[in-house]
Amino acid sequence: MTEIAVVHCGQLVPVSGPIVEDGAFVIRGGKVDWVGKTDEVPKGLEEFDAQGMVVTPGLVDAHTHTVFAGNRLDEFEWRSKGATYQEIAENGGGIRSTMNATRDCEDLKTQVKKHQLRLVRNGTTTFETKTGYGLKPELELQHLEVADAGVATVKKTFLGAHALPPEFEGNLEGYINALIEILPEAKKLGASAVDAFIEAGYFTPEVTRLYLQTAKKLGMEVHLHVDQLGPQKGAQFAAEMKATTADHLEYTDEEGIRALFVAGVTPVLLPASVYGLGKTKYPDAKAMMKAGLPFCLATDYNPGSSPTPSLPFVMGLACRYMGMTPAQALVACTSIPSQTLGLGDRKGSISPGFDADFVIWPYKDYREIAYWIGDVMPERVAIAGEFI
Repeated sequence: MTEIAVVHCGQLVPVSGPIVEDGAFVIRGGKVDWVGKTDEVPKGLEEFDAQGMVVTPGLVDAHTHTVFAGNRLDEFEWRSKGATYQEIAENGGGIRSTMNATRDCEDLKTQVKKHQLRLVRNGTTTFETKTGYGLKPELELQHLEVADAGVATVKKTFLGAHALPPEFEGNLEGYINALIEILPEAKKLGASAVDAFIEAGYFTPEVTRLYLQTAKKLGMEVHLHVDQLGPQKGAQFAAEMKATTADHLEYTDEEGIRALFVAGVTPVLLPASVYGLGKTKYPDAKAMMKAGLPFCLATDYNPGSSPTPSLPFVMGLACRYMGMTPAQALVACTSIPSQTLGLGDRKGSISPGFDADFVIWPYKDYREIAYWIGDVMPERVAIAGEFI
């Protein structure tokens, strides 16, 4: 669609401005050139008829793990019988289980593309993705090379500090030092950020502080998994490190929320992982909103705790269990994560000058995206003005 007008959008939801009934927009060279009402569209353009359906920007997912192979079906069954996250890990499941499957995979590139296409088919056109299932330093670098399958706009994060690999059993500091040594190469391979899993039994603030400081000196951002499994004051550590994002935050209290606000750290909330683990304690989004702290919603797409590529499902969970409105949930899946990923001038809005990434939904009201459960799929998805 080099030059075309998308017309008869029943609700055109630009996110950055008010909803336009019977809206339209013009695409030129993969960018949005004009936005308005259908009866105001410039004459002489080829037209694509949205047939009265809802049109939103392409969704933006700020937290995914798409570089993996295999599944964790056994754990799914164990969890249904009452096993905890920690019990599963102690019995050979968890991150190391996926590590083994990923290391054994003969064609990881194909697996990554399959995972990323699942995101796109659910309306996501931009996403962050992490390594973290190789865990040997050299494999983590190799996984960065295949982390962008070329199906969407991808931001790569180096998550070597996801779990301790068997090669470094009992030597947490040795593993972190090995990761520090390869950070310059990780950056060369396109990692714009590093991440670490800060939880009891995994990594601590003390052992990761130098690792994160080194990454920042290299010009990399810091994302952190914190306060997911218990109250570890991870939010305060993210604030201390001036991280770009603090992710999960199920157990973050008001003190932690204040620390994030003061430090300018953006929360990334992952309600599908709460659901996937069979838990009921969701992040305190209401307290964050009351504090004036903007946050993202993301899928946490991974084979263990959150095997879903659907941001609409995440939006529905946020509306049902976290006190968000459909409008707030949509903003948390478009404009806020685009800013968090450093793409706020290109993604997350249908506005002149932005990339023509958009989704046509088979609904009359945008609130249906979060309302319907288990059957929310786009009619069409376009990236840079081209339908996928």
